[in-house]
Amino acid sequence: MLEETSGTSLLCLSTLAVILTLPGEKAKLQSVLNKAVRYGFLTNYKPVEYLFESSDTTLFSAILRHPDHVLHPLLPPLKTTGYHLRKRSHGLKLSAVQSSF
Repeated sequence: MLEETSGTSLLCLSTLAVILTLPGEKAKLQSVLNKAVRYGFLTNYKPVEYLFESSDTTLFSAILRHPDHVLHPLLPPLKTTGYHLRKRSHGLKLSAVQSSF
């Protein structure tokens, strides 16, 4: 039986989410997961969209927490303010210009 996803498989799911941009590809993957549940190969079942979303969140928070992460230098600089506002998911300075990525 397959257990719940680990950190490495979450990174793989995030990469797979980028690949599966064609219409219908996510539906095909969801169909495979549905069959795995039906035949008893998968015990902890979560929808594909949830898996992609949680893997992106996990990857982003890992990049923020670890300054030695490979992708950390690609983050924008930290934003400093004199205000004590509510806690945000990140304290980065976001540009108003759209990126080409």
